[in-house]
Amino acid sequence: MALKALVNGKMVHADDLSEDQFRAIQVKKPQVIMFCCQTRGYMRVREEYQEFVHYRRTEQCLGRPDSPVHDLLKIAVRNAARSAGWEADYEVPDPRPEQKWIADVLAQKEKTRVAIEIQISPITEAELTRRQQIYADSKVRSCWFVKQRAAWKYVVTPDKKVPIFQLTEEKDAELGAPRYFVSISPQHKMPIKQATAALLNSEFRWCASRRTRLQDSLVILRVRECIHCREPFGMYTIKTTRSSCGMPLPEGRPQHSLLVDSVTDAVLAFVIENPGLDFQISYPRFCACPRSRIEDMYFTCSHCDGLVGVDRHDWHWTRYSEVIATIALGEPRESLSPEPHWCYSPEGDFCC
Repeated sequence: MALKALVNGKMVHADDLSEDQFRAIQVKKPQVIMFCCQTRGYMRVREEYQEFVHYRRTEQCLGRPDSPVHDLLKIAVRNAARSAGWEADYEVPDPRPEQKWIADVLAQKEKTRVAIEIQISPITEAELTRRQQIYADSKVRSCWFVKQRAAWKYVVTPDKKVPIFQLTEEKDAELGAPRYFVSISPQHKMPIKQATAALLNSEFRWCASRRTRLQDSLVILRVRECIHCREPFGMYTIKTTRSSCGMPLPEGRPQHSLLVDSVTDAVLAFVIENPGLDFQISYPRFCACPRSRIEDMYFTCSHCDGLVGVDRHDWHWTRYSEVIATIALGEPRESLSPEPHWCYSPEGDFCC
């Protein structure tokens, strides 16, 4: 099966025709020559999908019997490549006389050619490697979207020479929402159209080390009312955001404490820059908890000096306070760990 063929000597793409147009040509029984191997074929509508079919496939034919889902994915990848600014088509054969490959989708920009293979049916690792080498020998860059569990190991431990990404299906996706996703790392997957554009626009890069970035930030909170006097007041905290390859990670341990000069100076600068605040920011101090008698750092209300924060958990501050400002404290801290991976960064800020 194929999505394009020579119909009465003219190249026809099945997806360019409506079903009525396709059937109008079909009833005339035109001469159909399969583009992949130049043998005879015919037009068919199967499960509401239009396609061209071989009368008899030869052993030398590199075309493969594709499912309707495979055909739809080829169309989606081709359209994504075109939207990304590349010339692209599906089912493109090797232009050389020996014809050793037919790309599911071939994208081209100037002298660069990129083949994107969508593999839904089972395939061995040896066959993947063999076909990848054929593309390499033809000076065609290639990558694979493979819908198999075996592809997961290439996501966890990627191979620079064989770019394989796992293709997954969200069967419960709502109507109109993306259904097929490409995993580029254990923590990151994206819709297949976005992944195609990112690959072609050099937003992926293979890196031998992974960079982790930590950023301390001062968070100014406005507490709606004190638990003692019911007046609003301000307080602050330090949060550390962590990211790897631009993807957020769980919060880390802050490098700054609440009472170091750089933090209190940042709080003072915020107050000076915002004279219209309807609350006064409280600073923490060491005092004894009235219940446990344990000395620790606590905030007190700027109105009544009542102790706050005792037996109060994160959900309490989420419910009874609001974030007024988030201010970066110093430059981000970075560290590198030996972990080969495909790095994704639309801004080109790669780990290596």
